[in-house]
Amino acid sequence: MSLHFILKDYCVDYNGEIVYLLRKEYYLLKYLFENANQPFTRSHLLDEVWKLETPSDRTIDDHIYRLRKKLKDWDNLISIDTVKGFGYQLSKKEIRVETAPVAYDKEFHILIEKLFNKYNLYGSGEAINALVNQKALNINMPVDYNPLIYFMKGDFWWFVQDYKHQMSSKLLFLIYLFSVISKDYRQTIVYIKNGLEKKLFPDHVIYEVENITLLYAYVFSREFALAKEQMTKIEKNSPEITEQSNDLYPSYLIISLIKAMCLRENKKVQDIIVKLDMFFSEKPYQRELGIYTVIKGLFGIQSGREKDGRADIEKGFETIKKTKYKSHIFTAIDICMFLLAEDVKDDLTHQDIYEKWKSLNKEYQFTTLIKSIKIILEEQVGGES
Repeated sequence: MSLHFILKDYCVDYNGEIVYLLRKEYYLLKYLFENANQPFTRSHLLDEVWKLETPSDRTIDDHIYRLRKKLKDWDNLISIDTVKGFGYQLSKKEIRVETAPVAYDKEFHILIEKLFNKYNLYGSGEAINALVNQKALNINMPVDYNPLIYFMKGDFWWFVQDYKHQMSSKLLFLIYLFSVISKDYRQTIVYIKNGLEKKLFPDHVIYEVENITLLYAYVFSREFALAKEQMTKIEKNSPEITEQSNDLYPSYLIISLIKAMCLRENKKVQDIIVKLDMFFSEKPYQRELGIYTVIKGLFGIQSGREKDGRADIEKGFETIKKTKYKSHIFTAIDICMFLLAEDVKDDLTHQDIYEKWKSLNKEYQFTTLIKSIKIILEEQVGGES
């Protein structure tokens, strides 16, 4: 049994259930948990948690009281016990779960994974959360899905603080976070190429990285000649991506749309819009639809239709919010900031996007987060030689 402590929010996560704490409550619980089944005096806890402060013993009692109330639903996991005449100790409890026979059924797990992947494809974040947290159905998702789940929820600090999962399962997410937060797209290309060369990505994402992720990085680096070469390579080596039946088809068209807008290729933009409108009418993948609607709004502004364009941008963000994929709010803002920097001029939209980014910066502390991510990437993937 393990609790996941999330410093930036002063909260604790257990299997998707989150309890939010005050700052000192967080540090007190963390200390007790890391030293479970050991009794401590009040003065010892004061020295450990209230360093350089001089609160009374009553402070400990008040914080323990509040922790017990907040952790009441986790009584089967942990308890903070009073050691009479001494102090307190946190006790971890052994969890005994009666497993239903269906939990051992291989076909059942294949069906659950297919259901998860289908929900992910359609951007149904709320359904994924319900699926993962539905204990009564005896669903235990493979640990390989954890990075995607944390990414979807926007718990980006997890990727820095986690030491249990293999780096390969988190690498693509870390590179993505580096890209959208730092805006250093050229360095992103280096990380992608180094990761491919060193075979650091898991097999199931190599196809996407080699084709779509690299194309995205070329376009956002404004390396349009390289982006064109990449598109030619895709059409030659992976032509199925350019067909509607391929899951990467909308992503390919969306990146092509951004490139065409940058190069002012209005006829090509209109052609791609027609294709995407047709695609989403048949396959309403909500994350991609939301991002596409935002980009279509930016094109509207670029074409002189400011009012309609701003309405589409707002509609696109609302669509993304409904998916419960916080990660894709970042994607939409990143695209907006990229196009508004040189290709689309609108002070009102620029200010709105800046405020959104500023709010996220306050929540995530980008300077500290990106520094931690870069350290990991330089160590695991290596920078430019």
